Amino acid sequence: MHAIDDLGWPEAYIELLPLITDRWLVKDEIYFHRQLSAGKSGALVYIVDITCDTFSGQAILKFDALPDPEWNEKAENQRHLEAFEAVPAFGSKHLARVVHSLEHEGKIAILSTVVAQGLEYSLPWNDCGYEPALNVLERLSRSLLDDWNIDYEMAPGLHSPQDLLAGWLAYRLDPEPGRLHHFLLDVCGHDPHERCLMFEGHWYPNPLAFAFEKNLPGRLSVRAAKGRVHGDLHGYNVLVRSHQSRDPDYFLIDLAMYEDKQFLFYDHAYFEMAYLLARRGNCIPAQWDAILDDLGLFHSKHHTLGLWQDDVGLVEFVRTLRRGAMSWVERHESHRLSFMESQYLLARVAVGLNFAHKNLNVGARSHAFLYAAHNLKDYMTLNNVEWPRHGPVFRFPATRGAMSDSQSKAETLAPRTEPPPEKDRLFDQMITQLPAPQKPVIAVLPFDCLSGQSDTNGFVAGINHELVTELAKVDWLSVVSPTSTQFLKDASLVGEEIAQRLGAHYLVEGSVRYDDQRVRVTAHLVDTSTGHDLWADRLDHKTEDVFSLQEEIASAVVGHIDWELRFDLREQARLKRGEVNVWDRVQKALWHLFKFTDEDTQKAKDILTRTIDIAPDYALAHAVIANAELRKLFFVQVDDREEAKERALYHAERAVALDEQSSFAHASLARAYTQFNKHDTAIAEAQLAVSLNPSAANAHLVLGYAHLANGQAKLALSHFETATRFGPSGPYFKVKLLAKAFCLYVLDSFGQAESCARTALEGKSVDPFGRYVLAAILIRQKAIGAARRMIRQSQEKRPDMTCSRVRLAFENLQQRDIDRFVEDLREAGLPD
Repeated sequence: MHAIDDLGWPEAYIELLPLITDRWLVKDEIYFHRQLSAGKSGALVYIVDITCDTFSGQAILKFDALPDPEWNEKAENQRHLEAFEAVPAFGSKHLARVVHSLEHEGKIAILSTVVAQGLEYSLPWNDCGYEPALNVLERLSRSLLDDWNIDYEMAPGLHSPQDLLAGWLAYRLDPEPGRLHHFLLDVCGHDPHERCLMFEGHWYPNPLAFAFEKNLPGRLSVRAAKGRVHGDLHGYNVLVRSHQSRDPDYFLIDLAMYEDKQFLFYDHAYFEMAYLLARRGNCIPAQWDAILDDLGLFHSKHHTLGLWQDDVGLVEFVRTLRRGAMSWVERHESHRLSFMESQYLLARVAVGLNFAHKNLNVGARSHAFLYAAHNLKDYMTLNNVEWPRHGPVFRFPATRGAMSDSQSKAETLAPRTEPPPEKDRLFDQMITQLPAPQKPVIAVLPFDCLSGQSDTNGFVAGINHELVTELAKVDWLSVVSPTSTQFLKDASLVGEEIAQRLGAHYLVEGSVRYDDQRVRVTAHLVDTSTGHDLWADRLDHKTEDVFSLQEEIASAVVGHIDWELRFDLREQARLKRGEVNVWDRVQKALWHLFKFTDEDTQKAKDILTRTIDIAPDYALAHAVIANAELRKLFFVQVDDREEAKERALYHAERAVALDEQSSFAHASLARAYTQFNKHDTAIAEAQLAVSLNPSAANAHLVLGYAHLANGQAKLALSHFETATRFGPSGPYFKVKLLAKAFCLYVLDSFGQAESCARTALEGKSVDPFGRYVLAAILIRQKAIGAARRMIRQSQEKRPDMTCSRVRLAFENLQQRDIDRFVEDLREAGLPD
């Protein structure tokens, strides 16, 4: 007898074929329908069609190695039977039933099937679509505790964190043979006993050092929940029967790691870790850090990259799993909430260390170790644990091949056998491509040092660091971490290849020349889709205070980049045809808004209104439409000013509520508050907008205007100057110049004021108010004839404007400033 199908009988288990045929009384052939998975110990799992003495139909056939007799462990068939018999109601619905098993010379074959019909329509959870996968995940998360552990118990006594970690991890924590210790020390170059590590600029506790920490306070001991755990629960060990079912069933297979008196929450954590690695096991370090940051219990949004587009769904799956577990806690152990939260966090720490211990590629193992560190930091925050906050930087190994090149004797003697080559192949099939981000992604390549002096490398590295730091504050950009860019540049990749690997839309490249007297920095902003420079400039500075110089250069470069990218994105949106997303819609609205015509302002409002109908929770759309309302208020183009103010305030407040980290939203709200003469509140909002994006010219402009409205012209002037420095081109530049000119007028600096006003008038964006400001300045300089010519020209464009309407436009300024301005305009000939 022989097995037929393209899969064929696995060569590693060929000697079992005649034994199975004889002992199971197999008739005809065994048809291999498809392979489900390849286990970490060399296990192979198939769906087969078989006819034997006790069964005929489709079944699950698994091949594996038996446990080493010295380990004194039960074989999988024994564990499976115990699991099935422990909770028959759950087992009959969700566990495969063992039909036959056979052991021979250290190997085992197990034939099992689900009790209900439908195995032929079943597929692994990892292969399901979004809706059925989410549906099953919700049910699985609840059922693992509510049903399978209906008779759970609280373990007697109190257990320290080390007790829980040792219970879950056992031999994996042993320093000898020490596969985990070896990975951290020899592959990652990190001392396993170092208590703290730094990653992406933030501190994390070393979970391996924590597992051996002996001086923890006794208050950290907890009452722990115990029950049944699958032990190897991942998306290929959950079969989903979805055929013609709106509420699909699931079945747990491969119970080789099953335990009946283990600390709970391990299965939830294991499934989460396996899912994250399956989907993002090969992502860049910065993206992984952003995902873990977003999932953190104390999510501070410190990571500037933010979630990328596909990561939002991934995070939602993880949160669904966590909600199911915490719902069980609320219903059964609400009076032990802190204990249960600690136990769940420690389960995630244990799982992270477990996966870091496995024979996966070094990138996945590094990701798993950082997952453990992130969750341990949450545990420490929850429990107010004192821990060192400084340590060496954790660095990702350079290549996947690094592990195979550095195999040690400890690795070879690890408690589990090496997985077959197909394990790596199947794992790689699970890895998805790098997703497209929600925000434009920018990467700063390390600047070249052209001075040829080794002592200047630190200065150049400082400029790179300051550039990334300043760009990270631009809230509408995703900035790739310097760890990732250096990682790829060290691999001798060129700019285009680095951009492709990082998913970056834009690159910043440059060079530095440095001597004792001066430094010259050349910077380029490159559009990676075309390879063309969007902006390039050369900055020359005297070498004085090195640190101030680095910050000044970085601020200047980032200010230019912030403006140039905004302009480029609006232009792209304007030219885009076919399907557009909400981002494109808002950028197109901004393009119209910055045309400064009545028709374009109305078009912008129409686009934004439709966008909000489509995406009512999109913060940027609310912020921009608030600005459109404020624009019409300033230009005195609304019939009901109070109603327009309320609309602007509503949209601005909505924008901030939807995205508290948006500088543009806070700046919009500050502008709205000035309309209600809430000057202190407006200043506070504008200051927050600047702090969220210090390179945003708009934020500085709004803060300057808020100070001006509050009668603080000198404070306002510095922010107007910063705004013009950060955005020295484009149509809005004239608005900034005009604001500066009016501020200088209030401060009686009429010569500078005139110069700014005349430059502002070169663009149509400031009409008619540019001519009003210049006319008032000329009146103060006794140039009455020139002032009256300005008013006549303005009346040709806006014959409806009068002194009373100008008062409305500037109604939020100090009364003395309005009175002087209007009186000067009246003298220049503007009618009352």
